[in-house]
Amino acid sequence: MTINSTTHGYTPSKTCRTTKTASEPSSKDPLNIIEPPTSLWGLALEDQRNQVELNYAAELFMSDDPEEKALGEELTNQFLTATERSGEQLSIRADEILEFCDKLDYVAKYQKARAEELKFLADRTATKRDKIKKYVMDTLHKRRPDQKTIYLPTHEMRSKLNTSCEITDESLIPSAFMTTPRPKIPAPHPNKDLIKKFIQAGQEVAGAVVNEYRTWTSHKPKPKSKPQPRLKQQEPPQLAPVDTQPAEDDEGW
Repeated sequence: MTINSTTHGYTPSKTCRTTKTASEPSSKDPLNIIEPPTSLWGLALEDQRNQVELNYAAELFMSDDPEEKALGEELTNQFLTATERSGEQLSIRADEILEFCDKLDYVAKYQKARAEELKFLADRTATKRDKIKKYVMDTLHKRRPDQKTIYLPTHEMRSKLNTSCEITDESLIPSAFMTTPRPKIPAPHPNKDLIKKFIQAGQEVAGAVVNEYRTWTSHKPKPKSKPQPRLKQQEPPQLAPVDTQPAEDDEGW
């Protein structure tokens, strides 16, 4: 574009690549921002634009051409102020965002501490639940020892017969029924699974007996759903007219 300057009475002589005058920025510049930006990205673009213009103004100011030197001086003063302002706004906005990050860090620490507290409370509540369930099931089982399933208004208590091996005197357990866990090599201890199999097979193992006990689970049974009616398969279209009245067995479907 053509340089227009009347500071020293010069006439247009050369063409520059950017700004028409110091007070008339190009509207086609992609970095030109009409309204002051508020986002960090917008402020960074504005600061970049001002820096580019300042560098170009400095090149003009170092020129040997008096016209370009005068224009470069005017543009340098203009974009020095703009660069300082945009740089300050960019720093302030970045600092505000980092302040927000500090608050997020505080919230994260609070949530982490709260999560640990909630985990402790959840474990304690689960333990309390299990104790209350066991109390209810044991109480009902004592009153109804012959029943495998106890029906309540909204629950069902189902039992399962389990077996476990109890070591009454470990010193009497034969060495064949002792096992050593890996990878450590501690003192041998009774192999309860093997002992239980031998006792259930009718053999005796000194120092061990097999006890039977019943465990219970509680749940809400799902409501029984009614069988859904099956629709008849649609017949292929016919060329001849057909009766449009529904059949008696298809009424309402």
